[in-house]
Amino acid sequence: MTFAASLRSEFLKINRTSVIYLMLIAAFIIPFVQLFDYDSPYPGNPVNGWDDFYKEGFMVFAFVFLPLFFVLASTLLMQMEVKNNAWKQVLASPQSFFHILLAKFIALQVLAIAFLLIFNVYTAMSAGVIDIQFGLDFLAYLDRWPELLKLNLLAYGSTFGISGLGFWLAVRSKNFIVPVAIGFSLWLICLAALEVKWPHIDKYVFGLPFTIVSKKYEHEHLLHQLLSIGYGMFFFGVAYFEFVLQRTPLSSLWRKR
Repeated sequence: MTFAASLRSEFLKINRTSVIYLMLIAAFIIPFVQLFDYDSPYPGNPVNGWDDFYKEGFMVFAFVFLPLFFVLASTLLMQMEVKNNAWKQVLASPQSFFHILLAKFIALQVLAIAFLLIFNVYTAMSAGVIDIQFGLDFLAYLDRWPELLKLNLLAYGSTFGISGLGFWLAVRSKNFIVPVAIGFSLWLICLAALEVKWPHIDKYVFGLPFTIVSKKYEHEHLLHQLLSIGYGMFFFGVAYFEFVLQRTPLSSLWRKR
């Protein structure tokens, strides 16, 4: 079986599952709240008003929703095989362990990118409603699409490490609660670290999304993006190693030791 076939089978499994509904509903929460929370027009240039409207919501999305989405989505992807008792069929199919995990990991990345796009669409729709209500021109922000594209790419890049960590937690656990609880606890640790102003928060995998919205780190974006990518590749490598170790004769030797 080719890798393309492995990847196509993953997307077929995802179709009409709870992961899709999670993506559609979670992306709608922030624009929905902002739509009803915005009760007065911005005094002055509406484009500046859009800056506050969009970036305020995007900060919450990048720091809260996107990291936790990776944790939940990776767990749900793995639970599809566990709930249907389909791991034996998957492992018996003519595809390598690496192709199996890589296809799932790429599917997770595609879901995250779609999550980002849907959030932006919902936000634009919310801005359109506000335009009609207050006679503003928030949608003039579309002329600044390179800036918005860069912000979205930074958000995705800064959470790539979290995707690898969430994927590893999901691979090594047959239980739904455990990886979600661990991922959520690690995110809460990040909040506590921010509260006490830990100086190395920009090295913590869950703290990296904070670097894209903080002026303190605005000149270190490339470093933090590379660090996040490194985290993601490292955790995927660990997940693959454990996956292979548990399903080959090496696992029996490992347990004996």
